[in-house]
Amino acid sequence: MPSNPTIVISLTSFVDFVTKTGTPRITCVQKIKSQMGQPYDPMLDYWKQLREAIIEFHRAARTSSRVRLQNQIGAVHAANKVINYQACVNDYLGWLGRKTAVWFDFQCTNYTQGGVRVKVNPELGLEINGTPHLVKLYFKADGLSKRAVDPLLHLIGANSSRNDGGRRPTPAILDIRQRKLYTPTRTVAGLSALLQGEAAAFETIYRQLPQKCSRGV
Repeated sequence: MPSNPTIVISLTSFVDFVTKTGTPRITCVQKIKSQMGQPYDPMLDYWKQLREAIIEFHRAARTSSRVRLQNQIGAVHAANKVINYQACVNDYLGWLGRKTAVWFDFQCTNYTQGGVRVKVNPELGLEINGTPHLVKLYFKADGLSKRAVDPLLHLIGANSSRNDGGRRPTPAILDIRQRKLYTPTRTVAGLSALLQGEAAAFETIYRQLPQKCSRGV
């Protein structure tokens, strides 16, 4: 009998599950399962253009100037995107300010536990004022949940490194709208074991749920 295929999910989807309790976890897994049944469509990736523009802005050593990042808004046609992209660009550049931010190449390995593979994908490798950081970008206006910070930072830090073998980067999450960079401030004992258990719980729910689930479940 063939084994079950590996469940591949994004970092943010997995942490979204981790931060929920009780029956909302079922809804969360069902939503993820439904999305995974659809082919990737870049048109549905709301922040794709802006995410790629910020990456290119730093890869190019900022020689293209901040004006080019602002000009990315001109390639966006949907009215709501123009407003949200412009707000994020303003907030991103406001956070960056006069900081020195130098790009470095990095590599990531997926977090795999049981039959679950989590894609660990920080967008930016930056030496910020001389300290290397691996940065995950958070664009949403509702603010980053504090409960999500520790799991996100742990997974980024444990599964990412510099390509050149230099100083181990500090994992970070940039909440763009709040202009706040989150980095580890404490060691959470048992977090690795907790995430192993969460991966097992996610897999159990995922495999037992049908592709579509009624609201009453």
